[in-house]
Amino acid sequence: MERADDIVRQWVERADYDLDAAGAMNRSGHLLYVVFMCQQAAEKTLKALWCHRRDDTPPFSHNLAVLSDGLGLALSEEQQRLLDRLTRHYIVGRYPTFKQKLAASLSREDASELLDRTEEFVSWCKKSMPM
Repeated sequence: MERADDIVRQWVERADYDLDAAGAMNRSGHLLYVVFMCQQAAEKTLKALWCHRRDDTPPFSHNLAVLSDGLGLALSEEQQRLLDRLTRHYIVGRYPTFKQKLAASLSREDASELLDRTEEFVSWCKKSMPM
């Protein structure tokens, strides 16, 4: 059986990988996937925090508000808006026209800002976990 700190470390490593992927997507101009990978990094960081703070398995949810509410996090309004926006960009086998519409709604500036804000959020969460 895996120890809780091993599980936390695994979630954090996956979140860091996703942030690196978001940076690569940003540099290559694949803006939809910048934001999707940001959502994934935030989700995995919240699940790491869940495993660190609680004795149960995180819910099988991609809704970042559900995860943060379950943790009782005292989020700023800016952090709440970030999580809401990232949740809207979670992609589940969506139709190509929906993906095109999401991608068209993003500018390079928007994607870069969301990446920066996600990096700040992940860093903020990590401060309360053993690393």
